[in-house]
Amino acid sequence: MFVRNLSDRFETSVIGIHSGGVRAEYLQEQGHDVTILNSPHRLNAAIRSRDADIVHLHGSGFTKEIAHQIESANPIATVLTDNFGWPNKSAVSHLLDRYYFCSDMVRSRYFQLFDVHRTKANLQFYRRMYYPLDQSDFDNDFKPMLRSRLNIKPETPVIGRVARANNLAKWSMRSIDAFDRVIEQKPETVILLLNPPDRVRSMLVHRGLDDHCHCLDPIHPRDIYTFYDSIDVMVHTSHIGESFGYVIAEAHARRTPTVVDSTPMRDNAQIELVDHGRTGYVANSARGIADSIIDLLEDDKKRSRFGEAARQRALERFSPETVTRDLEREYLRLLGELDSDPSRAEIELEHFESEYKSRLYQSFGRPSLKHRVERLLWSCISETLPVGRYPAYHLIRYKELPS
Repeated sequence: MFVRNLSDRFETSVIGIHSGGVRAEYLQEQGHDVTILNSPHRLNAAIRSRDADIVHLHGSGFTKEIAHQIESANPIATVLTDNFGWPNKSAVSHLLDRYYFCSDMVRSRYFQLFDVHRTKANLQFYRRMYYPLDQSDFDNDFKPMLRSRLNIKPETPVIGRVARANNLAKWSMRSIDAFDRVIEQKPETVILLLNPPDRVRSMLVHRGLDDHCHCLDPIHPRDIYTFYDSIDVMVHTSHIGESFGYVIAEAHARRTPTVVDSTPMRDNAQIELVDHGRTGYVANSARGIADSIIDLLEDDKKRSRFGEAARQRALERFSPETVTRDLEREYLRLLGELDSDPSRAEIELEHFESEYKSRLYQSFGRPSLKHRVERLLWSCISETLPVGRYPAYHLIRYKELPS
C-alpha cells in the first residue's frame, strides 16, 4: 500500500533480502520494481545501484551483515517499522533515524516497559505509523459469492473468525466456548472459520459444533473481502492479542462489526481498533462474547449502525492516502525538507494513554476473573514503572543529516 500510494516525488524499490512471497508477486504484477536477493551480501549493491536516499526496513531479526551492508551503502536515512514492540536490540539499531510502531498501544507499552524517557528526541524518534488498508474494492458487494458457494441462505445469521493456522496462540478457546452458547440460543447460526488449525477443527467436532461450521482454506489477499462480506459479525479472540489487528481493520472496512477480548498483559491493540459500543464490542469472558454476538445478530439496525461507523473509522485512520501522506511527511523531515514537530507526538501519546486506560474498563457483560487479574496487574505495572523520572538519555545513536 505504501509503494502503490507514494507520490511521484518518490521513486520506490522493494527488496526481499532472503525471499519473496505473496506481496512480492502482487507488486510485480502491478509493475513495481521488486528484487529478491536470496542473500544479504547483495544488499549494499542493490541500495547503491538505486542511489537510495532512504532505506525503510520492515520486520525484525536483522543481522550484523545486513547492518553492515546498509551502513556501507550510506543512505541519508534508515528507518524501521517494528511489528511487535520488543526491546530494540537489533543489529541495525545504531543506524536508525526513525522507529515506527504500528499502533499507539505498542508504542505506549514500549515506553512504559523499557523505560524510554519522554525527551523531545525520543518522542521524535519513536513514532506511530498505522498500516495502510487496501480499500480498492471498498464499494463492491461480494456477499452473494461465498454464501452461494456454501449454500447459506441470505437471511441466515453468520459469524466468522480468521487467523493464521500455524499459530495456536491466535486461536483462543474462549471463542469456541462462546460459539457453544451462541448455537445453543440461536441454532440457525452458521460459523465460518478461515484457515483454522487442526486442533481447533478437532475441538469443534468434540463440542458437536462441526455441523454448524464451515472451515475454509486460505483465501488470496485480493479476495479476502469475500469472507468479510459473507459474515454478519466477526469474532476475534487471541491468547497473545494484536499489535495492530489487520483482520479487524479489514472487517471494519467491509462494514462488519467485530467482537474482541482485551489482553492487558500482552498485545492489546484490538481495543484500540474497536470502539466499544460503536464499531463493535469488547467482551472479556466467553459468556460476554456470546451475548454480544447474539445482541448484534438479533438487532439488524444496531448491526448496520455499527458497521457504518466501523467503515467510517477505517477510512479515517487507515486509508492508504491518509497514512501514506503521513509517511511522506516523515520522509521529508528526515531529508531536512520539513521541520519536526515533537510536541505533536507527545500530545498524541498522552491522549491515547488517557483513552486506553478507560478502554481497559469497557466490556460487554461481566469480565472473567482472569481478565480482572490481568487488568489489575497491568495497572500496578504502569503506575509503578519509573518512566521519565530520571535524567534523559539517548537509546539510539543519531546520524547527522546533510544541511
